[in-house]
Amino acid sequence: PFFVWERCPHVRRLTNEGKSITRYHVHDMRGIMGNHLFSDPLSEHRIAAIKRADILDFRERLIEKMGYTRTVQKAVSVVKTILKEAYFREDLNRDPTSGIGVTKYQAAEIGTFTEAELKKLFPPDPPGPWRDVYDYAVFLTAAATGMRRGEILALPWECVHVTEHYIEVRQAWKDRHEMGLPKWNKTRTVPLPVKLAETLETIQKRKHHNGEQDLVFCYDDGSRFGGTWWAKRFAAAMEAAGIDRKTRNIRPHSFRHTLNSLLREKG
Repeated sequence: PFFVWERCPHVRRLTNEGKSITRYHVHDMRGIMGNHLFSDPLSEHRIAAIKRADILDFRERLIEKMGYTRTVQKAVSVVKTILKEAYFREDLNRDPTSGIGVTKYQAAEIGTFTEAELKKLFPPDPPGPWRDVYDYAVFLTAAATGMRRGEILALPWECVHVTEHYIEVRQAWKDRHEMGLPKWNKTRTVPLPVKLAETLETIQKRKHHNGEQDLVFCYDDGSRFGGTWWAKRFAAAMEAAGIDRKTRNIRPHSFRHTLNSLLREKG
C-alpha cells in the first residue's frame, strides 16, 4: 500500500502529525515503484528478509541500466522510506537501510536566454512568437518577476498591485488539485515592472473571470492551466522564435535563472 494516497501508512502518519506531503509526490513515488521496483528481483523478497546487501545490489542494477541519474536516487529513496517506516512502526526489528548513502548525479545545467532573445520573445506589441496575448503575459510574468510555474498559475488578481508596482506571491499549486504556500513555505513580494503591469491590465479587461479571487491565468471558464498547457505553449514559442531549447537545455525555469543572472551583471 505504500505511496497509495488512501492506504499508505507513511502518508497517514505524516498527515496525522501535520507534516507536509503532496499528492503529486506520492503519485510520483508510486510511479517509480511501478517502473523500477516491482520489476526488480528485490520485490520478490519478504520485507523482513531484506538485507543491506539486497538494497545495494538493487541500486547497482539501476546504475548499470540508467547511470547515475535522479531516477536511481528516487528509486532507492522509495525503498528506504518503506523500510524505515516499517522499522519505525516496529514491524521490523532493524533498519536495513542504515548507512546507505545518497548517490550523486550530475544534473544538466539549465540554460539561460540572452538579452536579444528576451527582446525577441517579448516585443513591445504582443504576442510576438506566442500564440496570443495571454501566453505572452504568462511567460512575461516568469521573465520579469522570476516567479515559478506553480506560483504564476495560482496567482489571483487580488495579489496583483498595479498602482503600488508589486505582486504578492503567497500561494502555489502543489499538484493538479492542491494549492498551498510557495516553495519553502515562504510568502514574498516581487516588483511589478511597468510593461508587465500594462500587459496584465490588458488581459484583465478582456477576461470574464477577473474578480479578486479569480486566477489571473486560466481558461475561459475560470479553470486552471496545467503543466501540460505550460510546457506545450513554451515549446511552441521557442520553435517560432528559432531558439534551440533542447541543445541549450532551455526550459521555462530558464526565465528565473536569466533574471537572476542579468540582475547580477547589472549590479
